[in-house]
Amino acid sequence: MEIKKKFNCVVFLYTLHDYEPKPFLEKALEVLSRDGKIIIGDFDINKLREKVRAFAGENGLKIVKDITVGKAKTHGDVHEGFLITIGR
Repeated sequence: MEIKKKFNCVVFLYTLHDYEPKPFLEKALEVLSRDGKIIIGDFDINKLREKVRAFAGENGLKIVKDITVGKAKTHGDVHEGFLITIGR
């Protein structure tokens, strides 16, 4: 699907942990405006946080904010919840 519009902000909330995040992050980067941000709030399941950090580094993006917001039981175990904001 081709999206011709650019966005100032792309937000992923509690969705990426069940998928391989790279294709979704690539699409977000494709539609992100020059000064835009990608915000990810999720649980660190399947090493998601590490994958997001790696994606940022591989694509020359800056991690603006990276915080742990707590822990919760989900998907049969206790996982950290995090918030990462990435910018160009």
